[in-house]
Amino acid sequence: YAYIAGLRPLSDGWRSFCIAPQMPDQLQSCQASLDTVYGKICVRWFKRYGRKVLHLDVPFGCNAEVHFGEVKERVGSGFHVFYG
Repeated sequence: YAYIAGLRPLSDGWRSFCIAPQMPDQLQSCQASLDTVYGKICVRWFKRYGRKVLHLDVPFGCNAEVHFGEVKERVGSGFHVFYG
């Protein structure tokens, strides 16, 4: 969870968390989910056609700090897609 999926808490109860996945050359995709008191956090990344794509589902009332390639952004609840 902490390295390949990149999920790390920034506050108690996962209300605020960080997504910073490590993407080894030999691995083509990763999917992870985590049930929290606020809802389910879902992370999925994959490599396709020379691009890297990150799908992130942030529960209502939570926020995420995303570090994905050149992207460094804080997002609120909802479904988000990032390209690297």
